Amino acid sequence: MKLVRSYLLFTPLLYRILMLLVLPAAMLIFTLVFCVDVILAAIMSSMILCCVEIIADYWVFGGICTKEFPGLEFLKSSVRGRKIFRFAVIGDCLRKLTWCLVLVAGLPVLMVLFDSEKYVGREPAVQLTASFASALLTYATLLAFQFIARHLINFSLNMLFAYAAAVVGTLLAVAAFAWSSVGMLLIGIALSVLLTAFTIWDLNRRMEGSYYDRTM
Repeated sequence: MKLVRSYLLFTPLLYRILMLLVLPAAMLIFTLVFCVDVILAAIMSSMILCCVEIIADYWVFGGICTKEFPGLEFLKSSVRGRKIFRFAVIGDCLRKLTWCLVLVAGLPVLMVLFDSEKYVGREPAVQLTASFASALLTYATLLAFQFIARHLINFSLNMLFAYAAAVVGTLLAVAAFAWSSVGMLLIGIALSVLLTAFTIWDLNRRMEGSYYDRTM
């Protein structure tokens, strides 16, 4: 599949190992062992994922929205470079969305399968809805903060935005459980669609503009 091949081509091997294998395994173990209920599992997963994803994004897309970014010169010399870049951007969004759904919403489901007593205080359907709302809000938070972080060359500033993303992601996850779970789910869906479309459009615009030194 072109989407998968382009994404794998664009990302370093160590990044793939850590983000595709180590991260989900570590979060699965952490959630099942240390989180005492579904609410804490979703909130902690959101916090960790926001922080780790923003930091890891620096390896691949750090500074990509600046003219100083040198990483596209090789792709621009290839007739297929633009397609590879487009597919890589789409693949990155899909990978982040998948991990948000699996690790923020999916892990609470696994917790219930292992121990039904970890539903605390509210109906299971409400908590699962809130978990999926947390997952989508986490994804939206990632896209919003990575847009800012991709304008930064300095890794220290990137770390600062990673911590800020973790705080915002945590607060939104809490809100998903504290307020209307359905309402927050709808907000999460809307923000996810809008920010995904904007992310793909913006990076492709910058890629095209870099050929004429207008942007990037």
